[in-house]
Amino acid sequence: MYDTTLSDSFKKVKKWATELKAFNPNTIIVLAGNKADLRKFDIDRDTVMQYAEEINAKHYYTSAKTGEGLNELFTSITTDLAKSLKTKSGNKRITVKIDGPVSQVEKKKCC
Repeated sequence: MYDTTLSDSFKKVKKWATELKAFNPNTIIVLAGNKADLRKFDIDRDTVMQYAEEINAKHYYTSAKTGEGLNELFTSITTDLAKSLKTKSGNKRITVKIDGPVSQVEKKKCC
């Protein structure tokens, strides 16, 4: 996950992805650009998408504040994980239960 308003955070994601792939080349990586609700992008979207394609990763714009993109992100992660587990288990049946969509995050009042 990186902060869409800080390009340095995307540089760190690149470093982490490289480390993960070095540790295990089969690691499934999903990139999430957080703070998408602010609509301020310090990282060029084409650059982000090109990088995601280069490392064979999915990418989602998300907001921890509003919940934007979180259902899609976590559905993708659980689906990919279930496929991976099924392959590793020799195609035995694996069930992943999802209770339903994530509800909108309630705004909390300060103090």
